[in-house]
Amino acid sequence: MEFNKNNEARRESQTSYLSDTSNIFKKYIPLESYHIENVHNNEEDPEDYNELKKSRVIKYKLIGIFLTICIIFSLIVFHIISKPNFPHYSVKTNTNINLSGKDLLKFFDDKIYAGIDRNSYYDSFTGYIDDVSRRLDISQAELLTRDVTVLQYVHSHNDYWRKLPFFDAIIHGVNSIEADIWLMNNNENILAVGHNYDYLKPDSRNLNTLYLNPIKKILDQVNQNNNDEKLNGLFFDSPEVPTVLYIDFKNDETKNLHAYDELIKQLRPLRRYLTTQLDFDKNQYKPLIIELTGNYPQLSNYEDFLFVDSSMINVFQKTVQLKSPVISESLNKLIGFCKSDENMTLENIGTLDSDDIQICLKAIINQLHDQNYKVRIWDVPQFPLYKRNILWKQQIDDLNVDFLNVDDLDSISNF
Repeated sequence: MEFNKNNEARRESQTSYLSDTSNIFKKYIPLESYHIENVHNNEEDPEDYNELKKSRVIKYKLIGIFLTICIIFSLIVFHIISKPNFPHYSVKTNTNINLSGKDLLKFFDDKIYAGIDRNSYYDSFTGYIDDVSRRLDISQAELLTRDVTVLQYVHSHNDYWRKLPFFDAIIHGVNSIEADIWLMNNNENILAVGHNYDYLKPDSRNLNTLYLNPIKKILDQVNQNNNDEKLNGLFFDSPEVPTVLYIDFKNDETKNLHAYDELIKQLRPLRRYLTTQLDFDKNQYKPLIIELTGNYPQLSNYEDFLFVDSSMINVFQKTVQLKSPVISESLNKLIGFCKSDENMTLENIGTLDSDDIQICLKAIINQLHDQNYKVRIWDVPQFPLYKRNILWKQQIDDLNVDFLNVDDLDSISNF
């Protein structure tokens, strides 16, 4: 009996628990809300089920298309927002009109570029110069070169390696500049600028973008009201000083023939500013002298606004005759020639102090000067610095060299 009573009590307790649970379930999840009687059975009504399935597929496709459009729109907005734009600054507060040359460049580095969130230093600088020139209504020649002394004895070697090709040179007062060119295999209209073919960036770093276009812009500004008889050059305080632009050909001979043809086309817009053979004969230079060097094609005749570089030794020995403002030679070839040993180099002799070397080099240079050539010696050691400075001084003071081959423009401007 006790056992039966216990079982009855347990059943009553379970019944009470289930009843309470059912009430709670109904309270929070009323069964009638599910309309169970209206749920379709796919076996009993397959057409309605397929329609439902089809509508869901269409709905998901529409959602997918909508999300895709949203993503594309977001990317476009992000690109526009993050696209490099030049800062909105007040020229009156951010540009001191008394600054030019290296001082202007320092101001740009410290005050302008430091606040620009962009990768291209070159684009930032050229954009800044364009903007300031336009707002203040002054030429870029004045902005870049006013109060700058022209160093007419300096050649900017491998100029395209600098942070600001061309601009660095004229800001430092250098009027001899070098650009290595490559005709691209996949684009016959681009002359890429650089030392090594594998690292070229033809779209952004080519002869037009880095040199010809900036040069033309400056020359057009300073010659708006001038006729062709009197044209100003790139330097604001020395408009009579011409600038030599060396074009160093880097392709093989066959390719360089095509590169030469393309160069002629690209120089046409600058035609009025280019010194010709006739100008050279009269000793009347226009703002720009184009000189070919490196592996340039050997032709019987060149365009009348082109000059070609040549070996100082060959011209000295009269094995080559040509009209050219400047000719050049490597230092080691000159030493080998003077020592009658082509294997003899500066490393072998240590310095240029010996009398026999100096006498020989002076004889070569003096004769070339008598023939109306200026001379440049390249492949002169740049390190250690004390040795470089000694060689610079010897070339200028002892040998009367016309152009020093220079990599460090800051050092030579303080030399």
